Amino acid sequence: MVGPSGETIQVTLVPQPGVDEDGPHRLLQAWTGDQPLGWVRVDASSGWLRVAVDAGAAAGAHAERRALLRALGQQARTERLDGVVLVAGTPLLLRHEARLAGFTGPLRHDLAWDLRPPFEREWAGLEGFVKEVATLLPGVEILSDQGAGGWRSMVRHASSGMAGMERLTFRDRDEDDSPLRLSVPVREDSMPECVALIADTALSVRRYFRPLVDKVRVFVDRPAESRNSNWAGLADQTARDIHLTGGYVSVIEMEALVQHLQQRAEAASGQAPRRASYQGMAPFTRIDAVVAHEFWHQVEFDLDSSRYSDSVAFRRAVGAYFGVETLEHVMKGKEPGAPPEWQRAFARLADEVSTYATTNPLEASAELFSQWWCTRAAPPPSAHAFGQILRHTFPDAGLRPSER
Repeated sequence: MVGPSGETIQVTLVPQPGVDEDGPHRLLQAWTGDQPLGWVRVDASSGWLRVAVDAGAAAGAHAERRALLRALGQQARTERLDGVVLVAGTPLLLRHEARLAGFTGPLRHDLAWDLRPPFEREWAGLEGFVKEVATLLPGVEILSDQGAGGWRSMVRHASSGMAGMERLTFRDRDEDDSPLRLSVPVREDSMPECVALIADTALSVRRYFRPLVDKVRVFVDRPAESRNSNWAGLADQTARDIHLTGGYVSVIEMEALVQHLQQRAEAASGQAPRRASYQGMAPFTRIDAVVAHEFWHQVEFDLDSSRYSDSVAFRRAVGAYFGVETLEHVMKGKEPGAPPEWQRAFARLADEVSTYATTNPLEASAELFSQWWCTRAAPPPSAHAFGQILRHTFPDAGLRPSER
């Protein structure tokens, strides 16, 4: 594999002595030359090389990720195994690279490669991209606005801050009279699996709250108000739109986003993280969490404006879980001189949900919804309690994916 400056890139997998030597799981360290790339945990007990890759090993450049996949294939051949499996929860940049190399599998599931010679996918344009997304969303019809002329494309580029913007429509077959409208950059570095993740979560949340958020549109772009800040998503209360960062679709922008997050984590801890906890959400991803978070904002905007007394009761119920009168008291726990029970509630919110949840009441409830939505089994107590509150507030809601 040739790097950007013409050098040949090879990844070497080095066993770690004394780590799980006698068990089915083995820890390998991936190296490029004399530089450590990251950690790989493998299990060959099934006859396939089942691989869990940490964020460091998946965060290299395109050539490094492709070389890592080749090294895994060689490892499987050396051990006379049938193929390689990347477990669900593998970082999305590596999943995208793996699909290009010949790995296959459904959305949010393991990806398998049976060691046939890897193929290089040729860029098939908008039509090919839409077909690839459609294979990951069975039962969903996808249409593209192919009639848009050059002038309309220029306007989309200027307003979105990104090139190659296309408007796609996702319709649940036999049940969707109000399809999802998603504007997304479609170009050679766009990742079909990431677009499918966005659409799948958006469609699922819409089904749950139907018809409350049926009119919400989703844009993967870079709106003007976000271009000088670090952001993942924005919920526009006036236009009822959701904007997601291009880093959730574009390989180039996701590489930059991953690097930024790693640098921020390193600055906060004083050292580079050895392993990431990304698999804790599997089969859900960070994209699912952000889409669910932003859709909840739209739900709560509607709740506050059309059912204010219910919104007050909702915030009181959330506050009661944390041992205080209302969610606002949880947030005031960070203020000097706050009562001890408020301080304890604030600390619990940060510990049980996220630090970002302590920003304000709106972000707290959105983070709680995201945590609840992206839990498939054995939800943490905060997510379980939020689900109970949600059922009481929206008794006519449908089923989330894990309940189907």
